Amino acid sequence: MNKVYAVQTKKQTYLLKVNHQASARFFECEAAGLDEIKNTQTINVPEVFAYKDRRTEGEAGYLLAEWIQGEKTKDTERMLGEKLAALHGFPVPKKYGLEQDNFIGSLPQPNGVFSSWTVYFLKKRILPQVERGRAETEMHTARKQKLW
Repeated sequence: MNKVYAVQTKKQTYLLKVNHQASARFFECEAAGLDEIKNTQTINVPEVFAYKDRRTEGEAGYLLAEWIQGEKTKDTERMLGEKLAALHGFPVPKKYGLEQDNFIGSLPQPNGVFSSWTVYFLKKRILPQVERGRAETEMHTARKQKLW
């Protein structure tokens, strides 16, 4: 689990995210993902100033980013929804996925580039989670039959 801090200096306020148990490349992938989103220019994304991934046991990884201060108004949720819709409607070449693997929370998230969103979502989102569930727990026969 990440610990997140607001770090105030004379120059500015920063967001510092720290994790002592993150996988290798965890913060590298987060920085790359934020950069991908920022490049769409659809929603405000904090600038990442630095990151370091955990290399050895006991060492912490971190991500240092811009602190974006905001005030909730009656329009905040509507505006966020509109910006998320714009992000998901951003025109991209007909490819789905990413070239590099990343994470969903602390879980590895395999990627790849596909020409079909349906195939991508099934092979890279649904099936890995099903396989993880089957490997880590006893899945009842009735549930297995519904999946296949």
